[in-house]
Amino acid sequence: MQQIYGKPIYDLLEECAYQLDEKLGSFRERDIREWFEKNYPKIKKTTLSAQIRLCTANSYSRLEAWPDTNFRNKKGDVFWKISRGVYVKYVSEKHGQPDYLK
Repeated sequence: MQQIYGKPIYDLLEECAYQLDEKLGSFRERDIREWFEKNYPKIKKTTLSAQIRLCTANSYSRLEAWPDTNFRNKKGDVFWKISRGVYVKYVSEKHGQPDYLK
């Protein structure tokens, strides 16, 4: 996969989650998009939206959109959805394993 900024997008998303978690605690997808517009503006909005879904540990929609992906590989679990459109940084020790992986 092409890397515009020399890192995979999940690394950029981890950087974003860390900074937004430090600053806001919980945050919305809008906050993620604004952070990317400021820090990594070459990332397309459609790519970002898809990657947010893919990198949300407890998102069932990622199973529907990417049914052949092995989500038991924890690399890329960046966000934990706490309510509709509201996220926090995923911490496995705090949030545990998503139900569909048990």
